[in-house]
Amino acid sequence: MNELESTAVVDWLHPAASHARRIASICGGATLVISGNIVKILAWYDNEWGFSNRLVDLAIFMDKKGL
Repeated sequence: MNELESTAVVDWLHPAASHARRIASICGGATLVISGNIVKILAWYDNEWGFSNRLVDLAIFMDKKGL
């Protein structure tokens, strides 16, 4: 088995995302426990999609606060 075959890539879905879109892809092979409770995680996401969702979250938050 080569390195590419042994590398796990998982999609993380934010539990609050009603549209269940991918928030980030995490590369399991590059994830390291550095010391004790410090973990290094390699993840990437679609910047435009992620940013757009955070703007929607902000609009909903502001609406709930009456702003």
